[in-house]
Order: sequence, then structure tokens, then C-alpha cells
Amino acid sequence: NYSLYDNSLVLMMNLDNRSSLGENDTHTKDLSRYGNNGTVSVTKSVPNGKYGGAFEFNNVSGDINVNSASVFDNIWPVTFSAWIYPKSLGEGNRGRIFDKADTSNPNNGWMILLPTNFKIEFNVDYFTNNFIKRTSTTVNPTTWQHVVITWDGSTDVNNAHIYFNGAEQTYDTTSNAAGARQTDAAEDLRI
Repeated sequence: NYSLYDNSLVLMMNLDNRSSLGENDTHTKDLSRYGNNGTVSVTKSVPNGKYGGAFEFNNVSGDINVNSASVFDNIWPVTFSAWIYPKSLGEGNRGRIFDKADTSNPNNGWMILLPTNFKIEFNVDYFTNNFIKRTSTTVNPTTWQHVVITWDGSTDVNNAHIYFNGAEQTYDTTSNAAGARQTDAAEDLRI
């Protein structure tokens, strides 16, 4: 029921594969007021998530594509939140948590990923220099963890924060953005 949330919530998926919501192995339901439902590709629903069910990705390919609704285009400030249970570093050793970009660099967008050693990286494409913030600490493989990323939308990397289980992490890679921000309007949001 989206009346529980204000208009700033643009995507809320429980990923439980609840048939009562119209979800199945190929369709996820957005519970925000925007109805940004997702299409599941090459993943499987499993019953043993942190709270109810979950989706398991095959570490080679696969995602939940939420398409490119205008409500997602170039949105900032923003907060991302997800329960993750990483078993590997994923496709190309750059396991996607969320992205709205056309490649793994990113180009024309942004991404939240596990690039090396189970660290979390938030990367936004700018023309001159990308905005990059990566934790020095790692998430624990094969353990459920709550990951949150907040960003005010500025070019100053100090205004982005990454949390594991409620605690802000330390960082080993930071890079302020320079130049104009690349638009992500043509890219799909993928989980």
C-alpha cells in the first residue's frame, strides 16, 4: 500500500515472489505509488531470504530490469537500500547491486556494485572525472547484510555515505566528480 510512503519513494520491491501481489518468477511488483514493476531475467526465486523470499542471481548474467521510467532519470538526492547475500563477485567480478548505465564502467549513468574483494562502490559518470566512493571494509560473503547508500547529488564525494548494517564504513577510494554529469535518461534501471 503506497499510502504508507511519501512521493519521494520511487521504487520499493520486496522481491518475495508473492503471487498475491501479482509477482512470479518473471515479474516483480513495485509497491511505491509509481508502479515501476520489474522483469526478471536469468535469476531464480528462492524461499529463504532475509525476510521471506529472495532472488538469486547466477553470477554470470541476469537481472531484474525496471526499465527507464522518467521518475528514475537523473534523480538526486537519493538513498538506495538493499539486503544482499553475496556468494561471489558476480558477472565479470563486478557484481551489480543497482545500476542505471549502459556498461560496467559506468557510461551514461551510475552503478552500485561489488568491484573487488566484496567492497561496495558507488560510481556516477561525469564528463571529466567520475564520482567514485568505495569502502575499505568488505561485506561478508554468504551472510545477509543491509547496505544503504545516500548521496546529496553534489560533486563532493564527502556528501555520499555507505552503510553496512547501520554503520557508516571507511573508504579506500574516493574521487570528486568534475565536469557535467552524464545523463542516464536512456538507460534502464537494473537490480
